[in-house]
Amino acid sequence: MRPDYYKVMVRARVPGHAEFVEVEVECFDLIRALRFDFFLGNALKYLFRLGRKPGDRRTDLAKVRTYCHQVMQEDERRERAAADERKRKGEV
Repeated sequence: MRPDYYKVMVRARVPGHAEFVEVEVECFDLIRALRFDFFLGNALKYLFRLGRKPGDRRTDLAKVRTYCHQVMQEDERRERAAADERKRKGEV
């Protein structure tokens, strides 16, 4: 069983209901549904628990920043690799 700080209540439309309903969403289910990779998943996890888990908020914010930075670095590596491949093929 996961701690409650990884769960939130959201208002959502559910098939078969005319009105919005309150639905409990767990962080890990959302990460899976969005198909987030390791780094984005961890960034979301720390955002989910921000201010809800005892301790220093800045620690969680620093972790969010670290994981987002990793995502940005990976994107840059992929872009450089794609550009290198285009150059190699003479497509530049």
